[in-house]
Amino acid sequence: MKKLGFIMMLLAIASCLVTTGCRGTATPTASYELAEAINRGVIEVNIQGTGAASGDSITLSVQRIALENLLITIEPGTVLISGVEREQNMVIRRLKGLLTGFETYSLCEHIFLDSNEWKKYVLEAYCLDFHKDNPSKTTNFSIGGLPSEPAIKILRVLDEPQLETASIEVIQVAIWVAQEDITKEDVERWGYHLTPEDIELIRTILNLAKVEQRASWSLH
Repeated sequence: MKKLGFIMMLLAIASCLVTTGCRGTATPTASYELAEAINRGVIEVNIQGTGAASGDSITLSVQRIALENLLITIEPGTVLISGVEREQNMVIRRLKGLLTGFETYSLCEHIFLDSNEWKKYVLEAYCLDFHKDNPSKTTNFSIGGLPSEPAIKILRVLDEPQLETASIEVIQVAIWVAQEDITKEDVERWGYHLTPEDIELIRTILNLAKVEQRASWSLH
């Protein structure tokens, strides 16, 4: 499920240096949240799938239109609307980093733009619509609103210490369970083979988020 892979993550951590596009040497003169920056016309963006359904599954290309240096933040829970009706919308968990090569990126918490050069970033995002197809490499997205309150609650608890072993698949399933009335059997038919430990972690996520566990969600 994780498109860029474990080796890429090691390279990304090794290259976690001050990088133009993550944190520049100049001082930003204006700060915006991503959706606000798009609406104000100070940046141009292209949002595209990587072919993965969860995890490092979205690339965000950004170009500065304004003349001033910009600091752009991304609100967790921002929805990405698929340009293909039969494919799932996505929800952003966080910005992962600035792409520095085909399968490498430098870790970032913010986007810093001090030139009009296009820069491409990796976003950690998850599918929202269980019964639709996964996004493809050619799927384009636009910024939407916020998902259901249960999905936002899930995103808010993912950094809790007891969830540090939660896999991309576990997080994805927890979001789907929060969004829709799906069963363990539904998930397995979709190709997810959950271990008892996975199921317990999903239940822990739902409990921490105070999301009502659907009666049809089988934990056994």
